Amino acid sequence: MKKPGSLMILFFRKVIELFETKTYHILFLILGTSFLIRLFLLPERWINPDEGAHLYDAKFVLDGKIPFVDYGSRMPVYVYILAVFLKVFGVTYISGRLLPLFSNIGIGIILFLIGKKLFNNNKIALLATAIYLYSPLSILWSVVVKTEQLETLFVTIGMFLLIYFIKLQKEKYYLVFVSGIFFALAYYVRESSIAIFLISILFVINYYGPRSAKMVKTSIMTVSGYFLVVFLIILYFSSFIGLNTVMDSPLNPMDTIKDPIKKIFAKEDTITSANKTEYVHQPFDQTIEDWVRVFKFDSFLLFGALIFFVCYILQNKNEMILSKLQFTFLGLWLLALAIFYLYYSIRTSFFTPYFGEFLPALALVLSFVIVFLISEMEKHDTLKRKIAGISFIAIIAFYISSLSLVSVSFDCVYSPDTVKEISQYIKSHSTEGDAVLSGAMIWTLESNTSPFMNKTHPSGYLRRMDENQIIQISSEMEKEKPKFIVLDGYTEKIFLENVNSIRNSLNDSYLLVKEDNGSKYPVKVYELK
Repeated sequence: MKKPGSLMILFFRKVIELFETKTYHILFLILGTSFLIRLFLLPERWINPDEGAHLYDAKFVLDGKIPFVDYGSRMPVYVYILAVFLKVFGVTYISGRLLPLFSNIGIGIILFLIGKKLFNNNKIALLATAIYLYSPLSILWSVVVKTEQLETLFVTIGMFLLIYFIKLQKEKYYLVFVSGIFFALAYYVRESSIAIFLISILFVINYYGPRSAKMVKTSIMTVSGYFLVVFLIILYFSSFIGLNTVMDSPLNPMDTIKDPIKKIFAKEDTITSANKTEYVHQPFDQTIEDWVRVFKFDSFLLFGALIFFVCYILQNKNEMILSKLQFTFLGLWLLALAIFYLYYSIRTSFFTPYFGEFLPALALVLSFVIVFLISEMEKHDTLKRKIAGISFIAIIAFYISSLSLVSVSFDCVYSPDTVKEISQYIKSHSTEGDAVLSGAMIWTLESNTSPFMNKTHPSGYLRRMDENQIIQISSEMEKEKPKFIVLDGYTEKIFLENVNSIRNSLNDSYLLVKEDNGSKYPVKVYELK
């Protein structure tokens, strides 16, 4: 009778053989099953307060408004692509969620291509796709309307084109030119991607050597592709708001680089430039809590990364199991994000969905580690077999532990039933042009009403509202009160705690007409008398 350990090795050997012989069948199965899981989550996943704000940015585009010109907005490439989804599928949060869903599946496909090219191994490529698409954090945020999924898709495409060019060993520089374009598109979805672009140039320098002519050509073409997009964006928006305003805004990537330097030496709590305001740090205990949650959800990936680095350091130089190219490509990718989010955590904030940007590189790392551990478990060296077996079991245990934390309400605030109930009431009791004051935009979007002061991101006031802003809000409130005020847990923190006139108006001029208690916070609708 075979021992359990031998049976496990035999099982995984058969799985690996299947990966080799039926590669694209397995890939299709992985993609199809993960798509169905996400399709189920599409209407069931609870709603994050940011979703309504992002979707309303896109709705304003459909109304003919221009982001950064007519209203404060998320980055333009993200907003315009999201607007396309709303135009095609309808102006609802369900339609908007198709963008992160397809982006998430797209990342899984690109990871297969990267794994195949980087490791020249179908097994690792398939595992990378499976690990990414079945990671709890990937599943949970795959249908929430936020910037991370689309940005990460563009980043992974850029990284694939870069490694494809390098492995091709031919001077097809258009590949890295297009890679630079995708890095730039990623920036105009989410600013954090600039760290990946900068580290990609460092990777090229490291791979070819600082004095290599090919390094110079590759770097120039990558940078040229990047700044072609930057030039077009700046040219377009300058025609509306002027070059100086654009150059001192997030539309200029150089502003994103110099801004942290300014903050380090700034004495003020806030630094403001055109179209942006950086607010004081969120409570550090909240930042730490989010990092702890990330470690709990991704312990299996982080443990795999530890083994990855140990393997590279301890490997026999005569029998390389991990090349310098493979190590630096993935190591620098992770390092860029680690530096960016360490700084961001110290200076501003950190939330769990941000870690989604780490997942592609970590999935590639863990896929290599799993294949390596299985091969070690088949060797005759007893000590190595035991270490490999224990490590493999630990990865599985960490993964199961992560799965136990999954719930449709994780890190989101409003249930789909609450959103439907509240939005339908407002829609049935409002006319075109009626305004809603709330901390979350989701009620405004779903009821087809207007946000108070046309501000789609009131959460920007969450940690700091200065005197001028309070005066402006009070003035607008006196001039024309919104027909509805929705207390949703965020309205209280953003408006009622800071603006006395809103609190007074709520007591004097509004009646409580609807309430729902099916979410994290009770949601109450007040209608103008």
